[in-house]
Amino acid sequence: MTAMTPLHSGNDFTIFREYFDKKTGIGFDESKRYFVDKRILQRIQAAEGVFRSRSLQHVPARVKKRHFSEIAEGQFQISEDIREAVTLFQVNVANPDEARTLRGHDIVFCRNMLIYFDDRSRSLAVNALYAALNPGGFLFLGHSESTSRMSAMFTIRKFPDAIVYQRPLS
Repeated sequence: MTAMTPLHSGNDFTIFREYFDKKTGIGFDESKRYFVDKRILQRIQAAEGVFRSRSLQHVPARVKKRHFSEIAEGQFQISEDIREAVTLFQVNVANPDEARTLRGHDIVFCRNMLIYFDDRSRSLAVNALYAALNPGGFLFLGHSESTSRMSAMFTIRKFPDAIVYQRPLS
């Protein structure tokens, strides 16, 4: 079952309409009611760098002030230079043909995906993520995920609030 969110008015509709117009050139009749899969709206907001205040609750005030601007009540957008430096895409990392398209990344965020894979698929995914990174690149996984059982390719880097996996320089 797919969650559908009505988009009739308000900021959600504005974000969707502006993004859709920009990508397709097709306008909306504002007198009509539109529905969209909630995951699509979340992807649009991610692509536009839009975050609700709750998502930024642990971001230091100086970072928030420097890199975010409030665009609506309780919604913040990350700066344009950072948005332009980030690419969001969807790929099946357990499929070697699709995974080959992943190359040349300095950082990969891949949270809460590996926990759903069987051992074989997890191994394929970890190898694909390793190949996707430039030497010295970093892989961020979810808190309950680890590459240690599957691969010794990564160097583990421990930070106060995170464990990060790094592809060695050589």
